[in-house]
Amino acid sequence: MPTDETVADRRYAVGQRIRELRVQAGMTQSDVAEAAGFGSLPFYGDIERGKRNVSLDKLFAIADALGVGVGELFTDLPRQVR
Repeated sequence: MPTDETVADRRYAVGQRIRELRVQAGMTQSDVAEAAGFGSLPFYGDIERGKRNVSLDKLFAIADALGVGVGELFTDLPRQVR
């Protein structure tokens, strides 16, 4: 079972990858939050900062909003968090 530190590192790494994809897409956090159907910008911001444990449904919504496959959210993560 992963430690709390490992879980936090994984959430942070995925959040940073989502941020990277958002920036590449030329979108703001508000753009993605709205396109993904989130009712709260702070909620989305917490995802990028690794502060939220998000559901699979929300990950698919983020990927759709960014115009990428959900697998792209997990590409190029640091080896220690895979």
